[in-house]
Amino acid sequence: MTEWTNWSGRGRCHPGTLHRPESTEEIESLVRNASRDDRTLRIAGAGHSFSDLVATDDWMVSLDQFTGPVQIDRKNRQATVRAGTPLSDLGEFLWQHDLSMQNLGDVDRQSVAGALSTGTHGTGINLGVLATQVERIRLMSPEQGWIECSPDENSRIFRAAQVSLGSLGILAEITLDLEPAYHLKEVVHRTPLEECLRNLDDLRDNNRHFEFFWFPGTETVRIKTLNRTNQTTNTTNSWLRSFT
Repeated sequence: MTEWTNWSGRGRCHPGTLHRPESTEEIESLVRNASRDDRTLRIAGAGHSFSDLVATDDWMVSLDQFTGPVQIDRKNRQATVRAGTPLSDLGEFLWQHDLSMQNLGDVDRQSVAGALSTGTHGTGINLGVLATQVERIRLMSPEQGWIECSPDENSRIFRAAQVSLGSLGILAEITLDLEPAYHLKEVVHRTPLEECLRNLDDLRDNNRHFEFFWFPGTETVRIKTLNRTNQTTNTTNSWLRSFT
């Protein structure tokens, strides 16, 4: 029997059937068959959610075989990708076309649709979550079939689909608004907790990205900032690191 686990291993289930569609035709057939047979259909991304969001003993869908770019528009700085594409692969692909996401979290193992659907975010007081970088979504609904939605077309469905937790159907293709490729410099250092809290507003407002980690039982925090830089590396990584 197939066992599914999330990233921590604490979320587990044994789906009756695990489906791994490789095309939009297979996705459509799967959704229609599930609706016809009155089956519960849950869509699993990379399993990075903390909760048992997709746990089921009925039908589970993984989009790990439905990956890769659909279209790249360098002029308008947009890319349409298949929903199962890992963020790590997406970053490499965009970098080859001199494009980058505006904001991402620390972890890049999620699928694009999974990260979008669960409200994945990065840091930055002036930057939005991943959902704010989406221009268009194509999804397969058991009630309405294929739906194209954007801020101007089926806008209510679009707003729901931006963080849908898999409740609307299967997200198949996602169009992202992008930026010209850029480098970030990461600086990490330790400092007293009291000093960090005293300078919190300044650290938040004067860095593109800022976060800190407190170690319980100590008076020390680990501060991390990332800011744009003109420095470059000899690799395709889009950031530089400095530890103090």
